[in-house]
Amino acid sequence: MGKILSVAKMVFKKRSLSPTYYWMILAPIVVAIIGICFAKYMQHQSTSERPIIAVVADNNIKKR
Repeated sequence: MGKILSVAKMVFKKRSLSPTYYWMILAPIVVAIIGICFAKYMQHQSTSERPIIAVVADNNIKKR
């Protein structure tokens, strides 16, 4: 049992030092943060001021 634990510790140390290990841990967090920021941005855009519409026409046209 002691040999299995020592091998497991060595393998974990070897794999945890690689950049892919940290990317595996951080990627879901980064994706979640980007998703939350995008959702907040879209919500802010939809609730901001009402759009202003300009109508370009000749002066001969009367308002009704």
